[in-house]
Amino acid sequence: MTCSGSKARWPEVRLSGHERALLEARPTDHPDAYDAYLRGLALETRSLESSHDAPTQAAQLYAEAVRLDPRFALAWARLAIVKSFMYSNSIDRTPTLPAEVKQAADTALHLQPDLGEAHLAIGYYRYRCLRDFDGGLRDFEQARQRLPNNAHVLAAIAYIERRQGRWQDSIAHLEQATLLDPREVVMFLELASNHAALRQYAKARATLDHALEVQPDATSLVTAKAWAWLAEGNLEQAGTLLDSVPLRADDTETFMVRMSWLWYRRNFTAMVAALAQALAQSGGALGSWRVQYQLWLGMGQARAGDEAAARTSLAKTIELAQQYRKAAPDDAKLVESLALAHANLGDKAAALREAQQAIDLAAGDALLQPGLEQTRAEIQAGLGDTDAAIGALPHLLAMPNGTTIADLRLNPLWDPLRKDARFQKLITTDPAPPDTPR
Repeated sequence: MTCSGSKARWPEVRLSGHERALLEARPTDHPDAYDAYLRGLALETRSLESSHDAPTQAAQLYAEAVRLDPRFALAWARLAIVKSFMYSNSIDRTPTLPAEVKQAADTALHLQPDLGEAHLAIGYYRYRCLRDFDGGLRDFEQARQRLPNNAHVLAAIAYIERRQGRWQDSIAHLEQATLLDPREVVMFLELASNHAALRQYAKARATLDHALEVQPDATSLVTAKAWAWLAEGNLEQAGTLLDSVPLRADDTETFMVRMSWLWYRRNFTAMVAALAQALAQSGGALGSWRVQYQLWLGMGQARAGDEAAARTSLAKTIELAQQYRKAAPDDAKLVESLALAHANLGDKAAALREAQQAIDLAAGDALLQPGLEQTRAEIQAGLGDTDAAIGALPHLLAMPNGTTIADLRLNPLWDPLRKDARFQKLITTDPAPPDTPR
């Protein structure tokens, strides 16, 4: 894929006989069911990356479609896929949701055993709900046999490949997917994320610029580009882009990038004000993201000098995280928030215990585990385990999606290490490119 600004060359797609038959077939004879399905699909395609309301609304529309036509296999498949998205992105962690995803996917497969989207739905159930990467990949390959030219299938395969540490394979499949469906914003976001994980920030921004030519109104692309500047430590460029994007509490990705920017700038007063307002106005709409907002509020308050408020916010973080944890005991990000809250309250034993548990929950996940290992090192730094923290940094700087030199230079959590000569050497040395397994 080229992202240099030249005109894109669309691939010549040859449909298999099976794909041609699917296009010619009527997925339902019920016009209202088909209308609900199409409206759900439009929401999924355009809005999932920027709003927690969109997947919920899409699920409701697909549910309406299968209510009107219980034999509408394609709608059952999409219902399973969007519900699995809600579960894995902490939009809805209702304990019964994985069973609902499986039931919808199984129904699609029972109604139409050769439907590629049904196999895609089963794969997403395994991947997102069970975290069974190998099983999910096998189902995605079944889907690809039936839909060899489907961008969503290629993207699904790519999402698992990077979890397995197969970054170059993942990039190749996402490049192929974006060529097949150049209007799918999420695929460009994920491709750019892969490049950023490998510290290829210029490639990440070029990918996003290419997508913005097609979707100039996609604020999520602008936010991702700001993040690519932020990861390099260019606060000015990141701030300029973030100023062009509306700040909404329910657009969690944009909101948290903005908070990261304020954190790096050490503008704790503005950060605290934004988080307090977001928590006051959003109520329970944020789902388990509320835990992250509460945590950052407490950390900001502590660094702004309001220790009493910080302790109240951090205690609330622990309370909220424990509530959500009952429904999602395998959510490593929730456990990470618990670890940071305990650390900021000075409870070393609890902080290190939860940090290790978060890492254990993400074992074998090359996308998630590096960030959790960084969190453990940050906690060690803050609680006086200087040797352990500094000892972890060379590995974290070398691994894909791990720590960056810019983060070491700017992140207040590393402040306890700043006078150590070993740390100073690390942040003044040009980083080696990350290891890039196949």
